[in-house]
Amino acid sequence: MTFDLDDSTGFEEPVADTPAVTIAKEQNALAIADDMDRVKNSLNEFDRVAAGLAELEARFPKDAVYPVETAKGMKDAIEARAAWRGPRILVEKARKMAKAPLLALGKNIDARAAWITAQLEAGEQPVDQQIKAEEARREEERQRKAAAEAARVMRIQEALAEISQNVIIACGKTSDDIRLLSEQMHATLPDPDVFQEMLPQAKEAIAAGIAKLETALKAKLWEEAEAARIEQERLAEEQRRRDEAARLEAQRLENERVAREQAEAAARLAEERRKMEEELAALKAERDRIAQAEAERQARVAARFARYDELLTYDEQQTSETINTAIARVTANAPSVDTFGDRLEEAQAKHALVLEHLQAALPGALRREEAEESARLAREAEALAAQQAAEAEEAAAVRSAIVAVAEPVSQVRRPTATLVEEPTLRIADINAAIKPFSIDAAGMASLGLHGTKRGAAMLFKRSDLIRLTDLGADLLLTAGTAVSLEKAA
Repeated sequence: MTFDLDDSTGFEEPVADTPAVTIAKEQNALAIADDMDRVKNSLNEFDRVAAGLAELEARFPKDAVYPVETAKGMKDAIEARAAWRGPRILVEKARKMAKAPLLALGKNIDARAAWITAQLEAGEQPVDQQIKAEEARREEERQRKAAAEAARVMRIQEALAEISQNVIIACGKTSDDIRLLSEQMHATLPDPDVFQEMLPQAKEAIAAGIAKLETALKAKLWEEAEAARIEQERLAEEQRRRDEAARLEAQRLENERVAREQAEAAARLAEERRKMEEELAALKAERDRIAQAEAERQARVAARFARYDELLTYDEQQTSETINTAIARVTANAPSVDTFGDRLEEAQAKHALVLEHLQAALPGALRREEAEESARLAREAEALAAQQAAEAEEAAAVRSAIVAVAEPVSQVRRPTATLVEEPTLRIADINAAIKPFSIDAAGMASLGLHGTKRGAAMLFKRSDLIRLTDLGADLLLTAGTAVSLEKAA
């Protein structure tokens, strides 16, 4: 609650001041008057300076430029600055002089207003607190009564709503539930203590609920009958669907059986086709293998015949070791049916021809090697004889220079060298030259070829090997042919 002052509200007459207080008030009033005079004088000074601005601008323009680099220009510039600075400083001083009394007066006004306000609040606040406490109590009582009234009305509203709510709930249940609630509502009267002033509304709510239940009962009875009919139709439809599903299942099983039999038949056909294809592939692979083997055999046969042709080119210009190695390999690799097949006879004839050719070339190679060895030995003997003759001449020249010759030498006899063949071949060397045949020292002696004993070894001359091959060429050829024919058989 607030209180406003109107025009009729006034204050009591103040109590008369004491003489000291009166003097202080008069002094304070005089001081305020002096301050106001100073303010007025300062404001007059502002007006005077403002009035002289136009004249100052005319004498010393603001945009004037002074030649300060000269003494006169500097003097004029200082004079112009002083002309503008003097009034500015004067205005600043006047501003401070005018503002100081105002600031002091403002502080004095604030202090006096604060003291007076405190005195007024000291008398206002106790009464204001009493008023606000009573207002709060009255508001609390009002709110308590309003809450109680709202609760009472809410209970009645809830009781009315319960009637409608029960009807709504029953309408969603079975026809028996609706019929039971309708009978209960017919037998029930609203309680005046519960509904109080809303008792008529309660009676109306019960009557409306009964009417709604009767309508709902009729609808529910029709709905239940319709639901029963639909349920019977649903059960019949389910039975029909089960029967149809059974028929379809039987059809599916029959289709699966037929498909399984067809798949098994197709699998059998595929297996038979696969086996046939595998057999055909095996036959083809076997034919290819046989053809490949035949091609390889033909290549080997052609290579063997080519080798025979190559060996037929051997003559006495090859070394005896090369010819002996060829004889050994040809003898060890006699033609066979596995290698030459239907060309066996041709291969045997070629084999015998090659062996005969090599056996015939071997003595010539040995004689050539013996001749080459003899020539080498002769060259060595001639070189040795020449060396000995040179040494004898040198010795004779030395003797003639040292000792006097008693009688003249009519003839100087030079030494001559006689070609002597040294035995260098062992039985093993001879057997290596004539292999695959062999002979011993006794066999050599039976042929008139005698060796020389050198320690534990019996050595023979190379000419003995040549004579051995000459003597036994026919025998070796006959023996080689016999071996070839034996291996072919």
